[in-house]
Amino acid sequence: MKRIYISPSNQTSNLYATGNTNEGTQCQAIGELVGEMLQENYADIEVRVAPITQKALDRANEARNWGSDIMVCIHTNASGRTTAGQANGTLGIYYKGDYKTLTLSDAEIQKRRDFAQLMVEKVSQLTGINRGVTTNQQTELVFCGCYGALIEMEFHDNAKGSDFIQSNHESLANALVEAIAVSLGLEKKSAEQPEEGLKENEFYAVQVGAYKNLNNAKRQRDKIRNLGAGAYIILKNTAEKTYKDVAQ
Repeated sequence: MKRIYISPSNQTSNLYATGNTNEGTQCQAIGELVGEMLQENYADIEVRVAPITQKALDRANEARNWGSDIMVCIHTNASGRTTAGQANGTLGIYYKGDYKTLTLSDAEIQKRRDFAQLMVEKVSQLTGINRGVTTNQQTELVFCGCYGALIEMEFHDNAKGSDFIQSNHESLANALVEAIAVSLGLEKKSAEQPEEGLKENEFYAVQVGAYKNLNNAKRQRDKIRNLGAGAYIILKNTAEKTYKDVAQ
């Protein structure tokens, strides 16, 4: 059983160039998608996604105490004051040790570097710019007790990058899921076999989940279209503000 800790940025003060939003809000949404996709598609895993209100050191401590196998920090980037709004692309950050009393072997450092590079390779296929990897003493990466890396998916301080991030949650999450799966050697869940006793052309109603986010409901609906149970609709529960995905 692999334990995967997702740590989306909690930096709500880092404002985006467009959309009246911020780094924390956008990264939290993508991080939750990463968690959902992993659990839906891969076997023998447990996933935790840190809440936006949780501090970095608390996340590191939780990951270590939980026995995490990997720490995945999800961020978006901004240029310095002199070049603000002028950069785009994807950057990876890993921790190479030697912080106070903490040390890492060459093999452990390479494992972290490899994962950072893998995330950058996957995400930069979407952004179009691979800015490589660098090292940093990010709190989660130093104290989490496992290997991991931080991804700066794209720059949010210009309209191009800001709009891209907000419009590509699912594709960005999928790229990160692919990197995590490769790094951990995860196996996909086997296809579910149809239940015995079901007869061809019979009519069945299937509720497959309840989602607070309409896009998540639509995505799940599309995954079950091949059940052949008829037309698919989405019902909105206005009282609870959730979307129920059903086959009807």
